Amino acid sequence: MNSNNILKLVYISKRMTIGVYEAISTLEYEKDREILDFLREEGKHTMMTVKILDELGIEAPKKGGDIAERFGETIGKFSSVFGWRGICIFM
Repeated sequence: MNSNNILKLVYISKRMTIGVYEAISTLEYEKDREILDFLREEGKHTMMTVKILDELGIEAPKKGGDIAERFGETIGKFSSVFGWRGICIFM
């Protein structure tokens, strides 16, 4: 696997992570400061990945990122019902 594909996968996985934590923050953990800090940090890393892809002349996979983020939101909502152990089984 070449480095371009690895960077795209990093971008997509970060978008999915953001989706998970956004869903969790809107459910029962809305006031949890750690989640908000995590989202801020992940957003920073995601933008850095986009910048690196741009510098290499590679377009960030926008559609794939959107799908990953929606999938992450689904996982986050699933976690509110089944808890974190349920998420581990789901993944």
